[in-house]
Amino acid sequence: MDMRRSRRALWAAAVAVTAVFAGCSPGTDVAVGFVGQTPTNALVADTRGVEFRCPGCKAKLDVSAGPAQRCPDRKNCGIRISWARPDRACGYCFGTGECVACRLMNQDDGKCYSCRGQGYVTVEGTTPDCKNCKRTAKCPICKGERRCDFCGGDGKVSLEELRAKAKPEPAPNP
Repeated sequence: MDMRRSRRALWAAAVAVTAVFAGCSPGTDVAVGFVGQTPTNALVADTRGVEFRCPGCKAKLDVSAGPAQRCPDRKNCGIRISWARPDRACGYCFGTGECVACRLMNQDDGKCYSCRGQGYVTVEGTTPDCKNCKRTAKCPICKGERRCDFCGGDGKVSLEELRAKAKPEPAPNP
């Protein structure tokens, strides 16, 4: 009799663990994806954005109407989605809060890495304005503050801010 109970308990535990790893547990937290890269200079367009996905099947969620309560793919998934955690670690500075461009270009002082903080570039005896910082001598991404411009240097971004920065779904072609 005890052997049957232990097998049943083991079977129930295995089913519960499988359900959790498959993303089928009730109220699984929404998956937030950071897409695009931080621009490393002022001449590159900022392509960063945020995507929200179902934690179970990874279907894309449209948050323009508000937070989804269930997966939109109800036929295959349909799990309940939780929006419980109020903020997430910034996906661009990885929660450190420091400017990614300064870190990539090894700038410890927040100066422009193209002109090395002079505001101009010497080329063949002439000194035109730096095209990157436009003569401010500061990093064009963080403005010399050495803080991540996406999260403001906090290392965390609230769900409301992330929803505002979410990439809109492209309109279908007729």
